[in-house]
Parts: sequence; structure tokens; C-alpha cells
Amino acid sequence: MAGLVVSIAAASCSGRARTDSGTEAGSGGALAGAGGSLNGGAGQGGTSGAPSSAGSAGSAGSTLAAGDGGASGAIDEDGGAGGMGGAADELEPIVGPHPYRALQIAVGRDHTCALLEDHRVKCWGRNSYGQLGYGDAVWRGLDPAQMGDALPFVDLGTDHTAKAIAAGRYTSCAILDDDSVKCWGYDLFFGIGNVGDEPGEMGDHLKPVPLGPGQTAKAVSIGYEDGCIVRNDDGFICDVNASPIWPRPATPGVHFAGVSVEYYGVVALYSDGTAWDVTPSSGAGAQVPADDRSGLRLIAGSRTSRCSYFNDQQLVCAGPVVESTVPASKLPSQLPELHAMALAEWGELCGILDHGRVHCWGPILGSSWTPVLADNSIEVPLAAPAKDVQSRAYNYTCALLRTGAVECWSWNREPNAPGIGWDDTGATELETVDLGIAPGQ
Repeated sequence: MAGLVVSIAAASCSGRARTDSGTEAGSGGALAGAGGSLNGGAGQGGTSGAPSSAGSAGSAGSTLAAGDGGASGAIDEDGGAGGMGGAADELEPIVGPHPYRALQIAVGRDHTCALLEDHRVKCWGRNSYGQLGYGDAVWRGLDPAQMGDALPFVDLGTDHTAKAIAAGRYTSCAILDDDSVKCWGYDLFFGIGNVGDEPGEMGDHLKPVPLGPGQTAKAVSIGYEDGCIVRNDDGFICDVNASPIWPRPATPGVHFAGVSVEYYGVVALYSDGTAWDVTPSSGAGAQVPADDRSGLRLIAGSRTSRCSYFNDQQLVCAGPVVESTVPASKLPSQLPELHAMALAEWGELCGILDHGRVHCWGPILGSSWTPVLADNSIEVPLAAPAKDVQSRAYNYTCALLRTGAVECWSWNREPNAPGIGWDDTGATELETVDLGIAPGQ
């Protein structure tokens, strides 16, 4: 089902050495939630935390999944940049202390979380509602003294680590090593209460979201005001104590592939390239129109809009922001071959092209460190190829590099967004987010 692969040659403008090691990003086999590819079907034989040869599931800002195959951003058997929403893939161990590497990233409206190589979690950004999970309301991210080893680990409970993470408006969630879900921050989802901004609310005090007898979590998606947990029986739990929802009729050979939350609500994605709106009020779903195109490959959403990318490389966006504030010349109807994409709140769209390069289109582009190219995009001057890109944020986007490093950039609208993890005042190139020092093997 993959479309024609188009290589884009564009020089990096940062002046930093670029690491182009690793396989070229391809399009086959990746499978996804918000922003992930739907080409290959779920990696049914895969194990949580390891790539599946049949495909990979991953996360896009607010989506995460555990089990049923692959890894967030994993390089799959076909060389593809992995999709969105799955349990994180592992990195090669390093002997001795070294900068912490991330397996997954999740971007909320104003905060960012990273799942680290030892499956612990760190978060930074705005923290008015405890969405960072540190038992306080202190913002972190702009002051270097708050980052690195000074940035705490999120306490998920005694002997618990995370398989995957998600971030929404003012809320964060994690699927734990026992496939339960814990969420913290503002009480928008699942009846968690306002937790995480006071001492004694995290760790063992933070209780898992009830999923029903014998049920575990396969995926979680949280957005601005909506959120759902997908159970191991593919039923959706979209509010505490609510009955599960199956968005589409059961179809032999078709299985759940991922879930997205954006302007329109909750969208369930399936392995046949269809998407279905989840409507909790009716306990059912309705298929999202595909405009008679050749199959949905990627979907990315934000608080304000949704963009869909099809196998013929056509881009269809809808919502009040992309329809009213993004000139057509800056958001083309046809894009190069994309392997993942992310949409910020005010219309900036970023996608991973071949070789892990990230290009972005939208209303506010260009800066002192990267020019606007002929196709009205910018190429983000990353230090290494990207395997995941995430947004949904008000004014910034983040990339997870194949090296495990994290780099984030703001969109000029509001410099010094704490969610980027560094102070970009007067910056001439990007900085890597300082996640601290890992002890090594």
C-alpha cells in the first residue's frame, strides 16, 4: 500500500555535524495512533518493548500503546521510521555513565515527558496542575539548573517502571510494566482527581485507572478535553465507570491499530486503513470519510485541527485553524513521502521524510537558524536523523532522534516555551534536552 518514495535533498543549516548512520526511513510496516503509519498492520507477534517485524505501533504526542507489536519510532524490518503509540523499543546498552537516552517522548499543550532507556520517566514544562508529576506546581525547563540530574524522575510506585507515556492538555499518563495505567495532573480524564501538584499524591498513593475485571491497557490517548484508554479486548474506556465502546463492527482480519485525540474528538484507527470516530454518548462509532482516496496512512491532530495523509501523498486538513489562518501556499495539498507527522495547535505541521529528516510547514516559519525552502517548508537542523516527531503543543514541536536524544523547538510565537527544555533566546542552533546522566551497564 506504500506510495512512491520521494527523497528530499536539503542541506542542514545548523553547522553541526549530522549523523546519518542507521537505515534509511522507509514506509512499510509501521502502524499507528495519532500520526503513525497504517501501512503494515499491527505486529501481532511482537512483544511489548521490542520491535515487531510485521510492523510497529508508536505514539504521537498524546497517544501510547503497549503490546501487540512494535515500538515507538522503531526502525522496522523494511527500514521504516516506526509509527505512533506503541511500547518503546530498546536501545543498545552503553558501558559506563553516559547522557540519558529516550525511548519515547510525549508532548502536551505546554509540557513534555520522556520515557528513558531504563523505563523511568522525566517531565518538564509548565506545571500549574501537577502534570509533571513531582508533587509541586513548579515550572521546569528554561533554567539549565532545573534540567539534567536536577530534573527528578516521576514516582510511579514501588518497583514500577513504564512501558509507554502520553501527554495531553494538563495531564500525563503512563502504561506501567504490569499493563495498568496511571495518570496525573488536571482532572480531565478517567476521574483521577487533581493529583501531582501536592506532596503525597504520586508513587504508591497514585492509584491505577479502573479498567474492569481482568482488563489491561493496550493504548491510551489524551488530548485537550477528550481521552480514552483502549483495553486488551479492544474496548474503549472514555470515562471512569463508563461502559466500554467498540467503535466499529467486528471484521475478520481487521484489528485495532491506534487511537488519536484531536479537535474532532477521539478517532480509532484500524489495520485496513480506516478511521472511526468514537462517540461515547452513543456507545458506537462512525467511519471517518476518506474522500475516496487510496487509503489513510497517517493522521495527526491538535486541539484545533486534524490532518490526514493518504497513500497517494495527498494531505487533507480540516479545523478552524488550518482553514482560517494557514495560507494554502504554506500547507500544500501534496507532500513528499512521510513516515510520521505531528500537528501543533496553531497549524504548524511537521513530518519525517526519508533519511530521518524533519520538514515543517505552517503559518509561522523561518528563523535566524533555518531558512524557508522553495516548497514553503523548513528543514529542522537536527543533530541526527529523527525516528519520531510530536507536537499538539501550543507553540512548539519535539523530535526523538535515532540516537535517543531529544530536541525541541518553539514557533516564534512565544519564545522561551518551557516545554522545549532549554532557553532558546537568541539561539542560532538547536540544543539537545539535558536528561541527566545514566549509570550505564
